Amino acid sequence: MTVAPLDTARAHRVAPGAVLNLEPFSSFAHLELAAVQCTAVDADGMLSCVQPDCARQFKPRLQNQTYCCAACKRADTAEFRAVGLKAARPLLVWRTYRYAKAGTPEKALCGRAMAYLNRLQSGWLNSRKGRTAAALKRQWSRGRVARGPAKPTQKGVLS
Repeated sequence: MTVAPLDTARAHRVAPGAVLNLEPFSSFAHLELAAVQCTAVDADGMLSCVQPDCARQFKPRLQNQTYCCAACKRADTAEFRAVGLKAARPLLVWRTYRYAKAGTPEKALCGRAMAYLNRLQSGWLNSRKGRTAAALKRQWSRGRVARGPAKPTQKGVLS
């Protein structure tokens, strides 16, 4: 397994003092992601872009390609960052106080942090599902997406 090099210069510019020496999730969970069928392919070998506002069908050029273009990948990256910013503080609170004694303010704060994270995850997932459905409906109305069942791919690795 190869580990992506950490851009420590960029990390220090973004958050001075905070350096996380973790590889990307796609590297960390490579085998598990390869085993899960994350994308669907139609009979012609076309995939649907995983960026929820696009959902355009495309012929993948790479084995693990999940976006139709660089703009869709950038849009998803920006969305991931926005959600990550909302999740960062509650994640730290939950991790810091998850073993606090019952009945303490710290334990109550930990519970609220986890409740917030659950709401954030559910809301984000529902938003992505709704936007994907709307994008598919737009594509279908333009005749750009074939209707019908899709077969899962053998390798559904998220990039």
